Amino acid sequence: MNINQVIYTIQGEGQNIGKPSLLVRLQGCNLKCPWCDTVFARDKKKKKNEEYLTNEIDKIIEQYGNIGNIMITGGEPFLQFDKIMKYFEKKLSTCPIEIETNGTLLNENIESLVKHKHKITLNISPKLDIQCHHLDSVFHLFQFYRENMNTVYYYRLNYNIKYVYDHKDENCVDNLMKFLLDNNISRNKVYIMTKTDNRNMDFENCLRTVEFCKKYNFRYTPRMHLLLFNDEKEKS
Repeated sequence: MNINQVIYTIQGEGQNIGKPSLLVRLQGCNLKCPWCDTVFARDKKKKKNEEYLTNEIDKIIEQYGNIGNIMITGGEPFLQFDKIMKYFEKKLSTCPIEIETNGTLLNENIESLVKHKHKITLNISPKLDIQCHHLDSVFHLFQFYRENMNTVYYYRLNYNIKYVYDHKDENCVDNLMKFLLDNNISRNKVYIMTKTDNRNMDFENCLRTVEFCKKYNFRYTPRMHLLLFNDEKEKS
């Protein structure tokens, strides 16, 4: 496994905000978003192995006791999904797991997903900008997402949608609405986050996002970890 970071923290976004969680950040991503806020997860100099993962989890359990929630993020976790799940099957077999994903590799991992679906929640953050993808058109981008979301529905996987609102992107709202309509997604499943610099929380943008949520009846989610722990990744 290629691991960037292991910390015991709180979930900072979405449905389980505030919940104490073991965060495991894996290395690498299959997309190339120009505005990516976790480019540090691609830094090969910070790549760690399974021994680091085991040692850090042992320390956390010794200090805090039982772990009640696991967050697996990246990069894109589904590049290493089988490896990390085999590890947690041995180490923390009954612990619920949240997977932060861009939602593009679900079909490629469906066998393992179905096997573990009783304890997995997918936090799908769709990247609806063609610049992020190795695809030749917006049509193919939305078609690609429909194929992956059809898999989510067919196998009845637990999921939420987390979408980054950017008031400067003229296509942001239209892309979101098209994605929700294409995939018949209830607004109760959707959490809206503010696009913001990890090191400089822009509260004006947060308020714009709140207004967007009020206008379209979406749930707003803060990014609590950026307020509290915006230097954690530099310490790892």
